[in-house]
Amino acid sequence: MKSIKTDNYAWLYFENPDKDDLEALQKIFQLHPVVLGEFNSPTYRPKVARYNNYIFMVLHFPVFNEEEKVTEMGEVDIIINNEYLVTSCNKHNNVLYQYFQEKNKSQGSPAGRMPKNPYLLLFKIIDKLTNACFPMLDHISDHLDEIEAGIFNGSGQSLVKEISVIKRDILNFRRVIQPQRSIINSLGQSRVFVDRDDYEIQINDIIGTHIRVWNVLENHKETIDSLEATNDSLFSYKLNQTIKMLTIFSVVMLPASLIAGLFGMNVTIPMKDFWSITALVGSLMLAFLSIMKIKKWF
Repeated sequence: MKSIKTDNYAWLYFENPDKDDLEALQKIFQLHPVVLGEFNSPTYRPKVARYNNYIFMVLHFPVFNEEEKVTEMGEVDIIINNEYLVTSCNKHNNVLYQYFQEKNKSQGSPAGRMPKNPYLLLFKIIDKLTNACFPMLDHISDHLDEIEAGIFNGSGQSLVKEISVIKRDILNFRRVIQPQRSIINSLGQSRVFVDRDDYEIQINDIIGTHIRVWNVLENHKETIDSLEATNDSLFSYKLNQTIKMLTIFSVVMLPASLIAGLFGMNVTIPMKDFWSITALVGSLMLAFLSIMKIKKWF
């Protein structure tokens, strides 16, 4: 456990809290068994719950796994009252950790000045975590531009895997952001958070940022779906052209195969001169090509 103390409150920071950490929290807050269970295991749905002397929140934010190269769900458990703000991460969240370190190292200086109460600090943390989504979305946008260029440069077939990877990233992003929209909106409905005008301003900023994140994410989803459809169409067109040329070749060669079969029979056939047969085959092939050309089949 790490902490920052001010004259009015304390910020307690946890990463993967152990048994001793939970016992310390239990002494301070007399935590409900449900809350203890949430701290001990991952929670797959965001939530806000009010208890006797604190508010408990579970929020999810996208975290990029550098090793697996995939976007994952990072959980932040929060306990807040007038005297404490507790944040606990089940995975290392670099944005939250860097903000804590920044405030911890610069205490006493203007840069380390803490918000005047834990609620304003909470809103600041949520705003930072939400804004941290934009660089990740920009990274996805860069990949979308590369995919678009590749599709129209003729390398669409090799981009099928890349398109699937980006779709997986966007899907994982949506799985994190979408369930949390109602939770973020509900912050403004809590009487604790709207006692003062500056709370309302902070909450509205968070809601606005979250809406912008969702809108960008929706735009990326529509873009990758359109790019995938375009790539499939171009790939199907190229495949159809290949099949068309093979079909034309087969049809043109049909007279040659037929005549070769006829003259290969062990029967008497009037014309057996090589050049005559070749001329006949050539004439039939030209006739087939002419018919297909007139029909505009190629």
